Amino acid sequence: MVNTILAPSILAYDNCDLLTAVKIIENSGAQWIHVDVMDGHFVDNVSFGPKLVADLRRHSDLFLDVHLMLDRPDRHIVPFVQAGADALTIHREVTCDVGGLLGAIRDHGCLCGLAFNPETALDFELVRLADVVLLMGVHPGFCGQNFIAETWHKILQLHNFRNGNKLSHKISVDGGVREDIAKNLICAGVDIIISGSAFFSNPSAFKFCLN
Repeated sequence: MVNTILAPSILAYDNCDLLTAVKIIENSGAQWIHVDVMDGHFVDNVSFGPKLVADLRRHSDLFLDVHLMLDRPDRHIVPFVQAGADALTIHREVTCDVGGLLGAIRDHGCLCGLAFNPETALDFELVRLADVVLLMGVHPGFCGQNFIAETWHKILQLHNFRNGNKLSHKISVDGGVREDIAKNLICAGVDIIISGSAFFSNPSAFKFCLN
């Protein structure tokens, strides 16, 4: 039985050839496609919108894990749900009603995810409301960064909190996830491994995530 979910991030692939990225992900045996959505305000980059998610849905049956790095995610929940997202992750750092948005995402039939940037302390009351808790291993916005070592402490905190309170949310890590980091993440009890540049440079190197 597969316990770890591998979710390659298509942002790291040639954006002019995303159908090839989808085929690589499918052929690797990965279960999810991770889609980074950025508005140029919350992070210093701009990427995909609902149409890309709708196009991916037409071409693939894989689970679409949509990461909303947006100042106002409340304005975009419905369009991404309608486009075919299976999970929507918002950030703790936004000024919206985060708890209310997590509930709204779940009410729309999607898994609700809560992301924390490296400098943000875990908010355990909000963690209780999430289906997926995403820890950023880098400062979000750009591919190819190095994994921030302090992330390991947060993983341990989150793992202990989940076990101690008999919760069922999945722990996800994104950013700087090379093959060696991914192996250690699995050992640390991480459920969802998100990798971009490292995955696409050698997809077969991540087969161990699927065992």
